[in-house]
Amino acid sequence: MNKKIMKKTKNDFRFLDPAYAPMSNDKLDFVYHYSDLGIKFAERKQFKKAEAAFRKVLEYDPANGEAFSWLGYILEEEKRLEEAEIAYRTAIKVQPRAEYNYSNLGLLLMKQGRFSEADAAFRTGIKINPNEDAIYFNLGNSLMKQNRLKEAEVVFRKVLEIAPNNEAATARLNDILSHNKK
Repeated sequence: MNKKIMKKTKNDFRFLDPAYAPMSNDKLDFVYHYSDLGIKFAERKQFKKAEAAFRKVLEYDPANGEAFSWLGYILEEEKRLEEAEIAYRTAIKVQPRAEYNYSNLGLLLMKQGRFSEADAAFRTGIKINPNEDAIYFNLGNSLMKQNRLKEAEVVFRKVLEIAPNNEAATARLNDILSHNKK
């Protein structure tokens, strides 16, 4: 990775110029290069550049689910929620066995108050990987927001079964239990 690329001014998109790209004609080299750039820009909250880099990935590899997932995250951060949803749904379409895509979609839907759709997305992710505590945690949060505390309690207990040291799940479970005592 050329460090000079990361130091360019905010509105400088010369990194998309082939002169900055790998000295190769291999499509995979370009995909890795622009994915790496996109991630680095997203981590620095330079979302316009990150978006441009991931769109470049998709020029070389239109079925790259990871690029669509990152694009969804970037668009969500930019409050472009309809576009983010499309990106997450496309990630699911091209990478249907990646549980994190369902979790990302569920979190977006939850932010929009679309809880039944969010719950369905989380449950699909859980079916794919029933050992992923983060998806259970997200489902538990969604259920809590809907005041479905008994169901949320079961889900947070599952989180702790998978990840016994999950402090956030312990706190949520304690909140539910203290609420039930009232």
